Amino acid sequence: MSNIRNSENIWVLSGFLGITGIVAAGILALVSQMTAEPIKSASVKAELAALKNLNLPEFDNDMTASKINVNGVEYAVAKYQNKIVGFAAKVSENNGYGGKIDAIVSFDTAGTILAVYILEHKETPGLGAAVCERKFQKTIFNLFSPVPEGLPSNPVLDQFHGKKAAPGTSWKITKDGGEMIYRTGATVTSRAVTGLVNAAAANFTAAREKFEQEAAK
Repeated sequence: MSNIRNSENIWVLSGFLGITGIVAAGILALVSQMTAEPIKSASVKAELAALKNLNLPEFDNDMTASKINVNGVEYAVAKYQNKIVGFAAKVSENNGYGGKIDAIVSFDTAGTILAVYILEHKETPGLGAAVCERKFQKTIFNLFSPVPEGLPSNPVLDQFHGKKAAPGTSWKITKDGGEMIYRTGATVTSRAVTGLVNAAAANFTAAREKFEQEAAK
């Protein structure tokens, strides 16, 4: 008799756990659906904010609505009076210390790098994060000064400004025998950031023909 009761209890417990699992899965799906749009909206806002601070020439179009995809890299196109004046390439690198790093690299029409802006990363605060983040540094001398407009400086990111995309170009950090400075204690992050700029520059070189076709439209 006890065996029958135990068997019944097992079935009841299994049914209860099954129902609980279904309810939990439903709640997770609902939460995911509810948060998907706000997350997407926040991502778009972050990208828009970045596009306004990439040292691009004056433009009068909506860059997010004017994009070209070249070999998997998405370029937002800056136009002034319907003439292309610059590009912003969205690129990623999976070899950061904390994993994936997403960035935007802006170029003028000649392929000169205008700015490097990290959109998202998971690097260590105070180390790798310092390679990726652009923040106005408060000191005793500017404690009460307003935050200046424009792109806050970052020595690792800023060193790419003025570099030109050209066939065969591949920058390396000094630790790897190159010329690009890196942050001590954040070698992996510095190397990853250099890699994503290399990828953007190489892709830009390969994409010139498509850009010229777009300009002719």
